[in-house]
Amino acid sequence: MKAISFFFSHSSLLSSNALRITHHVSRALPIPPEYRSHEKIKDEIELFGFPLSKHPLELYQDTLKDHEFVSASEMHLHAGKQVRMVGWLITEKFAETNDGQPMEFTTFEDLTGLYDATFFPATFRKYGHLLTGGKPYIVEGLIEKDLGECTLTVNRLKVVLHLVPMASW
Repeated sequence: MKAISFFFSHSSLLSSNALRITHHVSRALPIPPEYRSHEKIKDEIELFGFPLSKHPLELYQDTLKDHEFVSASEMHLHAGKQVRMVGWLITEKFAETNDGQPMEFTTFEDLTGLYDATFFPATFRKYGHLLTGGKPYIVEGLIEKDLGECTLTVNRLKVVLHLVPMASW
């Protein structure tokens, strides 16, 4: 109420030159220059734990280029064969066999898609401690096809350690 009475008691100011109303020119905020690619990726990894602007496997392409891998999208062409694949760990599900031995079902991702991989007890005991995520893996095993779906039964796992130098990101 006080504000309304103040307004009406001082309304003469609005009609006089005592109160000047000016038009403001809107100015756009300056747009900062784009981050350099390697700085952007470094910040994304620091903030989110993985890059957003590139698939994490792209950061390891120079390290992986001298090897041949079967891609997730081509698994069906290699059913029944021992293969080598590259992947980024996406999910893990721990399980036990009927006699209580630990094993694991995993999902990896490469640049073409997702694929499921199974670590049966002997392989899980040997390589399970390496499955910590946040890094690429070379996964070797047998591609099995059941009911039209392909999975990889893992017999060997290797962590890819060498990252491409940041200058080439």
